[in-house]
Amino acid sequence: MVHYKETTMYMYSVPVGHLQIAVEIMSSREAEEHDFSQTPVKNGKLIKPGDAFMTSVKNCPIVIATAGSKMMVAHTKRAGTINTVTTSVIKAMKRKKSGDRIVMCMQFGDKALESAFVERLLRARIWHSWAMLSLNGFPALIRARDGDDNPDQWSLIRIRHSI
Repeated sequence: MVHYKETTMYMYSVPVGHLQIAVEIMSSREAEEHDFSQTPVKNGKLIKPGDAFMTSVKNCPIVIATAGSKMMVAHTKRAGTINTVTTSVIKAMKRKKSGDRIVMCMQFGDKALESAFVERLLRARIWHSWAMLSLNGFPALIRARDGDDNPDQWSLIRIRHSI
């Protein structure tokens, strides 16, 4: 059963460093209506101002990193990939903006992934990092992650770089 509030796009913004990042949770039907498509990514994708990154909830959690005006987004499904993904993102951000402070945030994880993320960043001396909005707070996303393919149910997450 899909609740009405889960059939309309949910949007909020989160400050990550100096940037306000827009996070949109939507159904596949909404994504089609707006002509949004998923973004292929391995260990992180640099997002330019005005551009966005979109992925399925099956790829959660999502990691957002900023350094100055640069923004990078990645996803990591398992605790075993946290080191690889965060190392790739940190190296890429240092190459792009070596003098700026790196700020990183995880969205839609679970307790084990959030703990591994924060622990890894503390070892890397990334002091401005946090995890928020556990996936457990979004039942529709959990249903989609577990295989419910209702096109009217939230199943996609879009991260947009502010201009």
